[in-house]
Amino acid sequence: MIGRRRTVYVAALLGVAACRDGPSELATYQEKVVEAVPKIEAAIGLPFATAPVVEVRTKDEVRKFLERQLTDSLARAQVSGQEAALKRLGLIPDTISLERLLLDVLEEQIGGYYDPRAKVLYIVEGTPEEAVGLTVSHELIHALQDQHLNLDSVMRATGDDDRTAAAQAVLEGQATYEGLRIMVGAEMADNLPGGWDRAREMIRDNHAKWPAFASAPLVVQEMLLFPYLSGAEFARAYRAAKPGQSPYAGMPTSTEQILHPSRFLGEIDHPTKVVLPPLRGVTTMYDNTVGEFTTRLFLYEHLRDQQSALSGGAGWDGDRLTVVKTARGVGAVWVSAWDTQIDAGDFFTLIERTVDRRYGPSPARTLSRTEAGVGMASGKEYTVGGRAVSVRTGEISGRPVVVYVDLPVGDDLTILDVSRIRLEDTSTPPPNGR
Repeated sequence: MIGRRRTVYVAALLGVAACRDGPSELATYQEKVVEAVPKIEAAIGLPFATAPVVEVRTKDEVRKFLERQLTDSLARAQVSGQEAALKRLGLIPDTISLERLLLDVLEEQIGGYYDPRAKVLYIVEGTPEEAVGLTVSHELIHALQDQHLNLDSVMRATGDDDRTAAAQAVLEGQATYEGLRIMVGAEMADNLPGGWDRAREMIRDNHAKWPAFASAPLVVQEMLLFPYLSGAEFARAYRAAKPGQSPYAGMPTSTEQILHPSRFLGEIDHPTKVVLPPLRGVTTMYDNTVGEFTTRLFLYEHLRDQQSALSGGAGWDGDRLTVVKTARGVGAVWVSAWDTQIDAGDFFTLIERTVDRRYGPSPARTLSRTEAGVGMASGKEYTVGGRAVSVRTGEISGRPVVVYVDLPVGDDLTILDVSRIRLEDTSTPPPNGR
């Protein structure tokens, strides 16, 4: 959900600490590019049409660039909507400006970036020499991706953040994993001391040294790390399952497929598209997918139980979240589809627990089947902490679903007509793959 409108690709696994002086800095970077190009072509199995131009940018220039990226009309609308969604789901405090937070975190982490619009690879002035090799390789891989896949088009697609997050994980994960293979060798990259869990810890530890990142809410940290960490693990699984093949022609379409590579590399588990009808008496502020990864984060944030978060999100099959504005405040409608009735029942139970944790314990009123709505087998309603919340589960078109509505007290919880919810099969992709 976070940062998915970013069209700059950042080598953020290594920080910027020391300075390099002298007029040969750019020449050194250019030499690194010349050295890295054939290695990347061999690793990825695709040729460069031409190597990108290399330029050096100061920290001030990088900040101005990031400001332009985050404040263009599309990005600003997207970040504003994401902020509203994260706040309404209780994942970030109401006092945070997501745009400002992302700007601060990205600025302190960047060692280099590739801009697919300008077709230029930028190295940040002062990047320590030991970081230059990985930075150049990482961003060159993005440049190669851009020559075989329109990166700007992929990352600026709207309406399905979970799909965009999956695509970003493929791209950043490949750049991270293949860059590491080039730097330390294939055998060491595939047999890291302590395994990939240790690599994840090292990357987290490195990020935690930076104040903006370290002070960011957990969900923001996890969302920013996801494409690099889970993406690298997906890239490793992809290379093992399909050596010599490229993932660009048929990209994963959900974070579920990134988190569980077998659901993409084996028999593909296509996500179900959930289509909500117009909601009654409210104004829509934001409408998008959540996905398995962010569903996990939602459960963990409120329950602080990793196993519950993992198991609670594991049967995810599709969803839609709408953030709404009413006369009394902001609310949310979240409809999720599940693989089995057991999965839906588990999520139903866990999301009930999140209501208690967020708003305080409160007796639940059991809904009759008539009150729950067409196809809903059971449901509960809460009035607590200034909120009116309903949680229902049942079937739509034979598929298990959970319906969650969270509004200010006094608002009508029946703003969603469950009989008009549609579930669509996505196993046949639309034209142009989007």
